[in-house]
Amino acid sequence: MTNKIITAGIYVRVSTSEQAEQGYSIQTQIRACKDKAYELGAIDIWEYADEGFSGAKLDRPAMTKLRDDIRKDKLDIIICYDPDRLARNLAHQLLITDEIEKYCREGLIFVSVSFENSPEGRLFYSMRGAFSAYEREKILERIIRGKKGKLQAGRLGNNHLYGYDFDKDTQMYVINENEAKTIRQIFKWYISGISSEQITDKLNANNVPKIWQGKRYKWSGSTVRTIIKNEKYTGIFHGWQYLQVVNKCGGYSIKKKDKSHWIDIEIPAIISNEIFEQAQKQIIKNRTYNIRKEKEVHLLTGLAYCGNCGNKIYNHHNRKRKYYVCSVLYDKRITDKKICQPKFLHVPEVDELVWQSLTKICSSPKIIKQYMNDNNNQENLFLTYKENLSIINNKLIKLKNSQNDILEWFSDGLIDKETVQTKLKNTKSKIEQLTNSKKELLNTLSNLKEKHTPDDIYNIFKNSAKVSQEDRRHILRTILDKIYLTRIDKSKGCKPKLALKIVFIFK
Repeated sequence: MTNKIITAGIYVRVSTSEQAEQGYSIQTQIRACKDKAYELGAIDIWEYADEGFSGAKLDRPAMTKLRDDIRKDKLDIIICYDPDRLARNLAHQLLITDEIEKYCREGLIFVSVSFENSPEGRLFYSMRGAFSAYEREKILERIIRGKKGKLQAGRLGNNHLYGYDFDKDTQMYVINENEAKTIRQIFKWYISGISSEQITDKLNANNVPKIWQGKRYKWSGSTVRTIIKNEKYTGIFHGWQYLQVVNKCGGYSIKKKDKSHWIDIEIPAIISNEIFEQAQKQIIKNRTYNIRKEKEVHLLTGLAYCGNCGNKIYNHHNRKRKYYVCSVLYDKRITDKKICQPKFLHVPEVDELVWQSLTKICSSPKIIKQYMNDNNNQENLFLTYKENLSIINNKLIKLKNSQNDILEWFSDGLIDKETVQTKLKNTKSKIEQLTNSKKELLNTLSNLKEKHTPDDIYNIFKNSAKVSQEDRRHILRTILDKIYLTRIDKSKGCKPKLALKIVFIFK
């Protein structure tokens, strides 16, 4: 050590209880690293501990914080018990080491081993990391081979499956009659037309037990649906469906195998194949019904746009109520959420208000013509979106200039590669968002002109003998290009009386 060490950062990690038993416990590592830090003369010691995190992954809370502090020049030296505590993957080890050597004056020190800062030392360090990664992959291979061997021998792992108990001696499932009775009842209800949500309510209302590891849980719709879709209850267990592999980044990924590689094991059946197939047909039937029902209810789907920002209005619903809301709220591609303050619009209320407003406008060709020539609607809207288009163009110019500035900063050594990538990614996302908004506005501006005559619109609207929901949908899509909705009441909720500004863009 050539300089006085002021601040030392110590990094410790355990992923399993087994490692703790092998002398890798958090406290053991901290104690050893602190002793080393004091030995080197450190005055201030910062601790970074990841408990229960695999070294195969770089994204760990304490490791992320450590790397952030390293890049901010907060630490003079980093101390770690062993290289495999730092990372189990060679590429990750070298990445972290490179960051440490770049920003920490005194570099990286390990307690268990010593590496010289020389070509030979670096070679040994890399080789040790490579062997660590090799060892990890071999362990995974042995685990996989053992699981496959058990399945081929007709033995199952001790995985909990509602409706069954697991016999440790035979390594097989045994029917739990009390739970099996519930399984059969669930299938019976579902086939009769009762929804998964209604079944959930019935089970919870009757206090039907759902016990896992000695704890009692409430039933949920997702649990009921999982049971209905689970083919195991017909007496067949599909083993070896998935394969865990090590990816290029050192982490794990799960891949589903072709059915020809599955290992099928017979288990006691709770329901017949016929009942299971009836339930699957009911799933398709319910799905088709829900889609049809959704189309009938949402009158403005595909037509409605936000009067504040010009983005599309989407459908949103929970179990009881259905809403329209600006896409800014949920669209992940729109990163700047400040461009609009979306308000929920209750579907039945909005649909009725829109229909009543359109009915008044289309009561005569004269009123239609007056509306289409009304400066407060068409012309003002045109000017508003022309102004918004100008703002977007200016923002795009600034963002493209910003891209050039970022690259210049990097070439001058003012920012590192990682910062460049982050900034360019954010800038690109904003450019894409604004470009999409620009396309929407250009499309809107091109459609702000008369395509149908007032007489045409009047006749289409007048000749609708039956005004069902589906007929209303058809009429709207025949005569309208877009509908702009702006909520103008001051209420924050949806229950008070709704007030809307509605602008119709006729085809």
